Amino acid sequence: MTALKNQELVKRGGPLLKYVTKKPVAISVSLKKAELQYAAPIALHYNSNSFEHTVLLNRIHGLGSVLEKLTLNRTKSSRLIDNVLSPCIKYELKKELSSVIGFSLLADKSTDVSVSKNLATCVVYPSPTTGQIKVEFLELVPVTKATGEVIFNALTKSIEKVGLEWSRCIGFGTDGAANMTGKHNSVWSRIREHAPNALLFKCVCHSLALCVEHAFKTLPSCIPWLMQQVPGWFSCSSLRRSAFEEERDQFGPLVNIFQD
Repeated sequence: MTALKNQELVKRGGPLLKYVTKKPVAISVSLKKAELQYAAPIALHYNSNSFEHTVLLNRIHGLGSVLEKLTLNRTKSSRLIDNVLSPCIKYELKKELSSVIGFSLLADKSTDVSVSKNLATCVVYPSPTTGQIKVEFLELVPVTKATGEVIFNALTKSIEKVGLEWSRCIGFGTDGAANMTGKHNSVWSRIREHAPNALLFKCVCHSLALCVEHAFKTLPSCIPWLMQQVPGWFSCSSLRRSAFEEERDQFGPLVNIFQD
């Protein structure tokens, strides 16, 4: 019902005033629900440009039903997601997080194709109703610098938007970068000042990569070089790959013995 109320406000004006016709058309509740139910999967699985064909097919094969009047193009679906579904989801998340005892935070930064730094944040908490552990996406925050102070301030603003504070933080998960997990002047060092009982969980993949890197240092230099050159040696030549497959077939029975 909250999503339907938000949809009513969007149709009356606000950011979408220039998209609304001068004479508003009455829309049934069932059609509003259908539009929202179609808009939600677009945000999760589809591209709004390619989803227009699916809506067109549903209108053709849904003659005599609510789908016959369904109009959900790229502009409308993106506005429903941004102005109706997103505020509703954030409201429900904030309402649920208000009663949790503790939470953990997941954060990772990345640079997109426009060379802009973004910080993705997720919150992990036990559901007050079911008791199950839930992982919910908070937001994608643009950051200008990747220093510990800038990232910590961005994380603070993200959790405050949903009514959380660092005193209830019991865990922090991220990669093993120095600006995130260093002992001094990092995000983790600042979190420990507000939540001394919180635990740090480094990314398993990053930790495994560091283990492999240190393991290679104990081997002769020719072995790492050989392992790095083998993929490139066969990837650019079909003749070499064919010769390698022939050698592999000759050693087939021997390989099967070791596998058994």
